[in-house]
Amino acid sequence: MNRKTLRRSWSRLKGLLPSRRRDQELADELETHIELLTADNIRLGMNPADARRAAMLKLGGIESVKESYRDQRGLPALEALFQDLRYAFRGMRRRPGFTLTAVACLALGIGATTALFSVLNAVLIRHLPVAQPEQLVQLRFQGDAKLPRTIRHSNSGFSRASFPHYMLQDLQDSGSGLSELFAFVPMNFDRHGVTVNIDGVPSTAGGEMVSANYFRGLGVAPVIGRAISEEDLKPGAPNVAVLSHGYWTRQFGRDRGVVGHRISLNGQPFTVIGVAPQEFFGVNAAQPPEFWIPLRDLPGLAPWGNSSPKASQMFSDRTWWWCMLMGRLKPGVTAQQAQLQLDARFRQSLAAAGPADLKPEILPHLELTDAGKGLDNLRSRLSRPLQLLLAATGLVLLIACANVATLLLARASARQRETSVRLALGALRGRLIRQYLTESVMLALVGGGLGVLVAYWGSHGLVLLDRDTRALSLDVQPDGTVLGFCLGLSLLTGILFGLAPAFRATRTNVSTRIQEGVTMHVRRLSLGSALVAGQVALSVLLLFGAGLFLRTLGNLESQDLGFRSENLVVFSLNPPRTAYTGDRRVELYHRVLEAIQPLPGVESATSSGLALLSGWINNSDASADTANRAKSSNSLSWNTVGPNYFHTMGMNLIQGRDLDWADIRLARKVAVVNTAMARHFFPSQNPVGHRFSMSEEYNPSEAIEIIGVVGDAKYGTLRGEVDPTAYISYPAIPESVSKMHYEVRTAGDPAAVLSTIRTAMRGIDPDVPLIDPKTQTELLRDSLGEERLFAVLCTVFSGLALILVAVGLYGTLAYAVTRRTNEIGIRMALGAPRAHVLWMVLKESLVLTGAGALIGLPAALAAARLVENQIFGVKPGDPLTLAATLFMLILVGAAASFLPARRAAHIDPQVALRNE
Repeated sequence: MNRKTLRRSWSRLKGLLPSRRRDQELADELETHIELLTADNIRLGMNPADARRAAMLKLGGIESVKESYRDQRGLPALEALFQDLRYAFRGMRRRPGFTLTAVACLALGIGATTALFSVLNAVLIRHLPVAQPEQLVQLRFQGDAKLPRTIRHSNSGFSRASFPHYMLQDLQDSGSGLSELFAFVPMNFDRHGVTVNIDGVPSTAGGEMVSANYFRGLGVAPVIGRAISEEDLKPGAPNVAVLSHGYWTRQFGRDRGVVGHRISLNGQPFTVIGVAPQEFFGVNAAQPPEFWIPLRDLPGLAPWGNSSPKASQMFSDRTWWWCMLMGRLKPGVTAQQAQLQLDARFRQSLAAAGPADLKPEILPHLELTDAGKGLDNLRSRLSRPLQLLLAATGLVLLIACANVATLLLARASARQRETSVRLALGALRGRLIRQYLTESVMLALVGGGLGVLVAYWGSHGLVLLDRDTRALSLDVQPDGTVLGFCLGLSLLTGILFGLAPAFRATRTNVSTRIQEGVTMHVRRLSLGSALVAGQVALSVLLLFGAGLFLRTLGNLESQDLGFRSENLVVFSLNPPRTAYTGDRRVELYHRVLEAIQPLPGVESATSSGLALLSGWINNSDASADTANRAKSSNSLSWNTVGPNYFHTMGMNLIQGRDLDWADIRLARKVAVVNTAMARHFFPSQNPVGHRFSMSEEYNPSEAIEIIGVVGDAKYGTLRGEVDPTAYISYPAIPESVSKMHYEVRTAGDPAAVLSTIRTAMRGIDPDVPLIDPKTQTELLRDSLGEERLFAVLCTVFSGLALILVAVGLYGTLAYAVTRRTNEIGIRMALGAPRAHVLWMVLKESLVLTGAGALIGLPAALAAARLVENQIFGVKPGDPLTLAATLFMLILVGAAASFLPARRAAHIDPQVALRNE
C-alpha cells in the first residue's frame, strides 16, 4: 500500500470523528465561493440580491454540498451504520416493554442453545489442553483379528487400543515418524480403584500408570515440582507420584509444600514429586486420574486393578495385551507416513513373539488415529444425547425467533405511516430495510450477550445433571469457540427474525398509507398469525418429546425390580493387596459381614461381587447337565453373592433355599438361579439339584450345583428383559473375590446406620475405607441419569417453548384487539353481547393453536421414531402423550388469550367509535 493510499485512508478515518472546526472551515469556504460568484454577477450588472441568489443557484443546495463533502472526507457506509445504530438504540429506549420482552425471549433461546453447545464443545470439539494437540495420534490395531493364544492370550482395557508392554520399547526403537511414543494405563475401571492414605486418613481414588515420557510427550509441565522421569522407572527406584490439580486442591488445600510429602497407595509408600496444571485431566475425560505413577511392576498395584496372582506377569508376558500407546508426530510427518513405518515394525514384533509356523496373513495391521481430543469413549457415549438435546434447544431458539418476528411485525405495522413518509421524502427501500435489520440485529446481540450468562450457569447445571459427568474434569467455561458460536448465532437470528418485518414494512403504497388513518389489520396480521402457528407447531415437538421421556422415566422407576430397594444401604471395600491376599482377603470380608449384622438398626446384611443396577454385569457361556446339552449352551449373567443375599435384598425365593454361612465357610460350589435361567436351561424340569458349568461345553469338574430358584430381578440396568442369571457363592469363584460390595437392610434411617458401620469398620481396620456408600434408591436414581437428563431438559425446554408461545399469542391478540377497537365498538353498538366479543377473540386463539397443532403433530410423530431407542414402555405414537400435548396447548392458548379477550369484551362503544 503506497503513501497516498495510506494518507487517504487516514484522512477518511479522521473524517469519521465529529469536528466543529472542520465544519466551520467548510461553511466558511462555501461562503467564500458564494461571495466570489456574487461579485462576478454584480460585475455583470445584477443587483446584489439577484446576484447572491444566482450564485447560490449555481452552487446548488448548501446542505447537500456539505453532505457530499462530508461523504468524501469520511466513510459513508460506516457513518450510515452509526446512524442506524443510534436510531435503533433510541427506538429501543423509547419502547422499554417491547425491548425487554424481545431481549428476554432471545436470551433464553440463545442462552439455552449456547449452554448445550458449551458441553458439546467440551466433549466433542475441544482439543486436549496440551501442546500442539493436532500432532497426537493413538495406536490401534485394525479389525478384531482372532490371534492365536501364543500371541494374544489375554486382553484388558480398550480392546483394539491395547498392546503388550514389550511393544512400547520395540516401537520406540523403530526410528519411526514419531518424536515421542508413550504408554499409559488406568489402575482400575472406576475412580475408586486405589486406597490412598494421607496422614493417617484413608480414602479411595483413581490413578494412571504412565511411561517416563508421558508428560513430555503430551507437552505438559507440572506447575509445582517435576514430572516422572526415566530414573523413576528403574527397578528399586523410590516410588513417586504426580498429583492432579483437583486432587491437590481437595486433599492438600493447594499447599505448595506438598512436594516431598509421603502418601500411601494400596499400602505402598509414595513421595509426591509434582502437581499437574489445573486444566490438564489426562487423555481420558471419562475417567480423569487423580494421580500418575511410573509404569513398572509394583507390589499391590497393577494395571486395570488386576488382582490375580499372575498380575506381576503382565509386564513380562508377551501374550498379555493391556497397555495403551499414544505418540506425537514429528514436524512435517503425516499420520499415514508414520503408520507405514510403525506397521512394519509392529508385524515384525508380533511374528517374532509367535511360533515359527505363524502365518503372516493373520497378523493385524497397525493404524494411527487422531488423538488430539483424547480417548473417544466419552464422545461416543454422549455424542447422540448431546446432539438430540442441541436439536431441542434449536427448536426453542426458532420459537424465540418467531416470537420476536411477530412482535416486530406488530411494531412495523404501527410504524407504517412513518415509513410511508420517509419513502415519500425520497428514502430508498433498501436503506429502510437496512435500518430495520440493524434494529433486529441489535436486539439479537443484546439478547446474545445476556445469553452468554445463561449459558455459563446452564452448562454447569447440565454437567451436574448427568451422573457420569458430575465428577469429570470437563471444562465447560465459554471459550473462543463458544463465544464465536454465540456471536454467529446472534447475528444469524437477528437477520432471520428481522427479514420478514423489514420487507413487509417497506412494501407499501405511499400515497394510500399517508391518507389512511387505520391500516388493514387482517392482511397485516396474516404473517404474524402464521408465525404464531409456527411457534405452536415447534412447541408440539418439544411437548410431545418431553411427554415421551417423562413417561419413560416413570415407567423405569415404577417397574417391578424383583427386589426391594427401600431402606437398603450399599457400599464396597477394596482392601490393599499388600495387606490382604488370598484367604486373608476372604476372611476380612467375612469379618466385616459378621460385624455389621448385630449393629443397631440393621435387619440383615449380605455381600456381592457387583451391586445391582450399578451398570456392571458378569457374563459368560454356560452349559447345563441336561440330556440335550447343545441346546442348553448359551450366554449366562452371573454374580457372586454372600449368605442371606435373597432375604436381605427382598427377592422372592420360589424353590429351594438361600445361601447360608455354611456354603461360604465350606466354599461349596452352589448357586441360586432366576426363573429366566430355569426356563431356558431346564424347561419343564425342576432345576434344583441340577448342575451347570460356566463354559461352552459342560465340564463336571467345574460344575456348580443349583440349590434354589428366585424370581427375576433387574441386574445391570433397568432396561430390557431379565437375562438368565445365576447367583453363585463367592468362594466358588475365588478369582472374582477382589472388590466386595455390601448390602445392608435397615430398620430406620440408612444415614444413621452408615455412621455405625463406619465406626465398626474402623475397629476392624482403620486403613480400609468404605467406598462410595449410598442407598439403593440413590443407586437406582443414578442408573437413570441419562433418562432423567432427557426428561428434565426436555421438560424445561418445552416449558420455555410454552412461555414463548403464550407471549406470542398474547402479543398478537392484544395488537389485534387494539387495531379492531373501532370495529368492536360498532359490533357492540349494534347489540353484540360481551360474551360474543369474548368468544370472538378466544376463537382466534384456538384457531391459531389448532392450526399449529395440525402442522406439528405429524412432525412430532415422525421425530419420535428417531428417539425410539431412548424411550421405554411407551410407543412413539402414544395416544395418551398426544392427548396431554394437545390439552397443554389448548390450556396455554386459552390462558394467553384471556386478557385480550376480556379487554375486548369491556370496550366502551362510545369511546371505541371515536377511536381512529
